[in-house]
Amino acid sequence: MGFYGLVFPAYVWLCMIPGRGRLEPTRWQLLVFALAVLIALPMFWMGFIQRQLIWLLPGVAIVLLARVMIPAQAPRIPAPGS
Repeated sequence: MGFYGLVFPAYVWLCMIPGRGRLEPTRWQLLVFALAVLIALPMFWMGFIQRQLIWLLPGVAIVLLARVMIPAQAPRIPAPGS
């Protein structure tokens, strides 16, 4: 559940969408992703394994708010002939 509910959606939200899927994630994006997952993982454990669903709310909020730490990127246009 942790990968389907936390890791994969967090990766898409924090690493793929800011670059519109055309740019590889920067180190900063990967660092923000890793920190968000590490902070939210115990909350997801409490929510899914310990069945205390209220813990899912702050876990999801951490992942959603982590997006604030990632700057918007302008799409890169490849040079002619590249």
